[in-house]
Amino acid sequence: MTTAFLKAMADSQILNEEQLSTAKINEIYGPLKDKVCETIKKQESCLAEVEVSATVDYLGAKYFPSLVFVRLIMNGS
Repeated sequence: MTTAFLKAMADSQILNEEQLSTAKINEIYGPLKDKVCETIKKQESCLAEVEVSATVDYLGAKYFPSLVFVRLIMNGS
């Protein structure tokens, strides 16, 4: 970071610390931020699948208990 500040000062005699710092932070943490966003999307998708599965199982058990029993036997549970 020191090198970037010194180069900016040498090039223009004006130092925009906020801009340089923000650019460096984005360079370092940008890929990590992208991975976090991707992981969050996967978790949300997984949660949605679990919610649908749980709802189907609940409604099946409530309204079609014999079908749930047959499914349990067929799955070996």
